[in-house]
Amino acid sequence: MSIADDLAKTELFQDLDSVALQKIAAIAKKTEFDEGDTLYQFGDDASDLYFSQKGRIRFSLGVSSRPDRSGAIIDPGHVFGWAALLPENPRRVATAMRVWTQPWTPLPTR
Repeated sequence: MSIADDLAKTELFQDLDSVALQKIAAIAKKTEFDEGDTLYQFGDDASDLYFSQKGRIRFSLGVSSRPDRSGAIIDPGHVFGWAALLPENPRRVATAMRVWTQPWTPLPTR
């Protein structure tokens, strides 16, 4: 299955036509992280929206330098990193860490 097909199943992109989905898929860069690797941390610049095709992400909301280590688990097929959609120099409001090793796809927003 293609990235465009997988994106079409998400809440954010489900109403887009195939041409728009193909354009989004064309700018996506598939990247892999190992279990325990951090994708981004609280306070980082937010320039990409993320789509996890497979694998799981621990999403921990942060307050200053003390993020909540329990966090929510984001399952495959979800878009996350919404701070990147905010205008004017957005910052991450959480820490995202890989808890199961599989490909994920960043979607540049700038």
